[in-house]
Amino acid sequence: MQKFLSILLVLAVCATPMFADAIIGQDLQNAMNTERGDLQVIVTLKKDANVEATRGANKAQVLDVLAQQCEADQHFVKGLCAKLQSEGTVSEIVQFDMSNCISIKAASSAVQELALHSDIYSLTLDAEQTMIDPLAGEEVRATWGLNHIRAAQNKGHKGDGVVVAIVDTGIQTNHSGFAPGQVIKSKCKSFISGEGIEDGNGHGTHCAGTVGSPQYGVATGAKLIGVKVLSASGSGSWTSVAGGVEYAAKNADVISMSLGGTDNGFDNPAARAVRNAIAAGIPCAIAAGNSGASAKTIGTPGCEKPAITVGAIQQGGTIARFSSRGPTQKGLQKPDITAPGVNVMSLWIGNGTRSISGTSMATPHVAGLCAVLLSANSGMNPAAIKKVLMSTAKGTKQVNVHGEGCIDVPNALNATMALVEMGVNTRGNASTMRLEKEIEVDIVDGNVNFTKDIDAPFEVTITGLKADFSCDNAVISIDGNVVKEGAVKANVKEKVSVKVSGGKHAIQGKAAGTSKKNGKGTIVVTISLW
Repeated sequence: MQKFLSILLVLAVCATPMFADAIIGQDLQNAMNTERGDLQVIVTLKKDANVEATRGANKAQVLDVLAQQCEADQHFVKGLCAKLQSEGTVSEIVQFDMSNCISIKAASSAVQELALHSDIYSLTLDAEQTMIDPLAGEEVRATWGLNHIRAAQNKGHKGDGVVVAIVDTGIQTNHSGFAPGQVIKSKCKSFISGEGIEDGNGHGTHCAGTVGSPQYGVATGAKLIGVKVLSASGSGSWTSVAGGVEYAAKNADVISMSLGGTDNGFDNPAARAVRNAIAAGIPCAIAAGNSGASAKTIGTPGCEKPAITVGAIQQGGTIARFSSRGPTQKGLQKPDITAPGVNVMSLWIGNGTRSISGTSMATPHVAGLCAVLLSANSGMNPAAIKKVLMSTAKGTKQVNVHGEGCIDVPNALNATMALVEMGVNTRGNASTMRLEKEIEVDIVDGNVNFTKDIDAPFEVTITGLKADFSCDNAVISIDGNVVKEGAVKANVKEKVSVKVSGGKHAIQGKAAGTSKKNGKGTIVVTISLW
């Protein structure tokens, strides 16, 4: 891998760029036409960092590959930015090593020159925007949300050993509502110029409290890091958010993002960073947004496919009126799941508490549950965690509104422990995860007649059956539904496609004239977990 990346670097240095027009976003074009002075610009390269070859690698290895790829891909663009900087038309160059983007302050003339570069896909305005929009809640003292998701039924798994990064307005690090040492102050970081790590808004502290505080949290044993990417007013730029995501990916096990901006159809560095953080093994719970109830209102980076996108429900399980709906601008079904997001009580700055509402309040419930699942099975990758959460959700299921329903702690933990007991390794590529279960049957005078149970950890698809014996006539059924009828060849997988819910399922079979006359036979059942 190192040799391959070295070759990439040499090629990047030696090649001669060709020129073609990049896309200048409409917001940037308008600003160039109407404003004087430098503009904050996101330069997005055509290549997205490719981590396909790193499947199964650990986080450090994936992040190293991403950084080296981005360094190679950005060679010419960085050189051009440096030239423009020497000419006084570009300043404040920030390189992102997880998203293949560069943030700069640039004059209009520099934007026009950069737009000629063939490696650049788009140049977009990175205007500071408000990325949180909490709604006032009723001052209720009860933590109905924790009761609704049955957070106390955690089988002793409380997120111990797991670090959650709250990418938000920061955390009040000395809030008495956190357990001693729970907030790792030395790792908290601010990406807002002129503001330190402490929360000047309250939103980040509230979210952190829902993730892990002893009284209001889901994962009371988890450690917390405040990554400030939004100012005390709740506003920020994609430059600050992307920097925060990259930092969180390097320093935490779970990322909670109760923020979002308008999905304008262009990749921004924060969205790319989220995708690659997930590829590196860090699950990201992200708010759907508070722009409901119309369709296509999911914000970014919550619109990213591998993210766990969270909508909000109110007491009783109905969807909150403000909860954003899908599909996304690219046609993806979102949100994935819901969590309590109305009148959520948690910590607030000034050693206080407050009840507020929003998908921002739903999201840390999910991030906390991710930490609980990781404390039960540290090897779970983001795809496995997302599948478990969605497959074990309860309540209303509705595409683009509720998603698969509301998270449920004991259901999710039961499924996680079932995976552990089955010996399922979820570190690999979860999109091709298969589980094989062997069924032993008795063969008497060439005949087979059996009923066996198999356990499914959640909704799965049975995709194959393979016997170690042949027969001319077999009938195999699952839960009374015939899935195979006719001849069977030894050690040849018969393809089937049967969805079954979590729990026990009966596999029944009859066969005559088998190639084995007496003794034991084996049937292997192939289960696709996702």
